[in-house]
Amino acid sequence: MEHRDPSSPTLMPTILRYGTAVLSVGIAIGLGFFLLQHFEAKLTPFLFAVAASVWYAGTGPGVLAIVLSVLSLNYFFLRPSFSFSPISYADLVYLAFCTFCALAVGWVSAVRRRTEQELHQAREELDVKVVERTADLQRSQAYLAQAQKLTRIRIGSTGELTFSRQFSAANPPRGSRLGQEEI
Repeated sequence: MEHRDPSSPTLMPTILRYGTAVLSVGIAIGLGFFLLQHFEAKLTPFLFAVAASVWYAGTGPGVLAIVLSVLSLNYFFLRPSFSFSPISYADLVYLAFCTFCALAVGWVSAVRRRTEQELHQAREELDVKVVERTADLQRSQAYLAQAQKLTRIRIGSTGELTFSRQFSAANPPRGSRLGQEEI
């Protein structure tokens, strides 16, 4: 089903947009296990998963990534591991902090992408205006060149201004009947 979500940066099928969120959280789980072996950084990969989901798939998949990230942190990384057993107050505060951080990252990512889209649209509108104004300027320059051909202003050797106008059958002087038959 092709659907254009206003929060989505590109036209993608809905299943692909939400699949991106699930895949990014799955990658974050793998990175979380790797980082847990070497460092004490559990939250970082999930923040990247949320940011990537919001950036590439939109706000809805970003919210799904936040929910999946918090559930994954609870299931895989909080003691007792691999269970949804009741958690301690400290773990609850940690999960609330993780949720807050993920929401902040998602919001910043969405605002940045929206601003980038607005700037892109403004640039396109500006390009259209530049083309229109360039065409207007070229027409004005053509009219000016034509008027300069028809009208000549010269400064004589004594400093006096001499005005001359070229007349033709296409451009007769006012009041004359040049090029017209007299009756």
